[in-house]
Amino acid sequence: VPIIRSEVGRIEFTRDYVLFIDRMHKQYVKAKYTDVAFLKSNGINFYSLQALFWNQLFVPGTNQLTSDLLQRFDAQKNINSSIIPITLQNGDLHFNWNCNTESGLIQAASVAYQSQKHGRSTLDWRYDNFKPIGVKQFPAWQSFTFTTTATQRKQSVQLTLDMEELTTKSNWDAKTTISPKYKKVETQDVLGKIMNL
Repeated sequence: VPIIRSEVGRIEFTRDYVLFIDRMHKQYVKAKYTDVAFLKSNGINFYSLQALFWNQLFVPGTNQLTSDLLQRFDAQKNINSSIIPITLQNGDLHFNWNCNTESGLIQAASVAYQSQKHGRSTLDWRYDNFKPIGVKQFPAWQSFTFTTTATQRKQSVQLTLDMEELTTKSNWDAKTTISPKYKKVETQDVLGKIMNL
C-alpha cells in the first residue's frame, strides 16, 4: 500500500514475509513473520493481518476459523444495543470486535497487548463504507491507530485508507521490487520503522 501520493513509505504483506520501505531514508526491512519476535511469540501471521483488513474474526496462529476455534470467543448480547462485543484472550493479547447485529459486519476491532518487558501496545481499527467484492462486503474505509510504549516512550501512528474503487483485476505488480540503493535494516528495528513512517 503506497502511503500518500508522493509515497514516502510502503508496507507490503505477503504470505511469506512483511516488507517496510522508508523511501525518505532509503531503508527497508524485509522479514518472515517468524523472524519478528513479537509476531512469532504471539502467533501473528499473514492470515491474522488479512483478517483485520477483511473485517473478520481470527485466532492468532491459525489460517482459518473452525467450529472448535469459535468456542474460544465470548459474545455478550445486549437487547438495548445494535452492537455485540465479541472478545478473545490469546496469551498476552486481548481482542475485541464490535459487530453490528443487523448487518453482521464488524464495525470496530481492538487489540491490546500488555507485557512487563515490552509495556503496553494497542491497535484500534475502524471500518465503514462497505462495498461488495464477489459475495463479501469489504470495508472501503478503514482507519487504524497503533499506540505503544515498547519504544521506551509512548508513541502513536494513525493510518486511514479511503478506497474509491475495489477491484480484483490482476494487471498490477503484486510484489515490490527493492532498489539496490536501499539499505536493509535489521528485523528488530521493524517497530521503529513503522512508528517513523
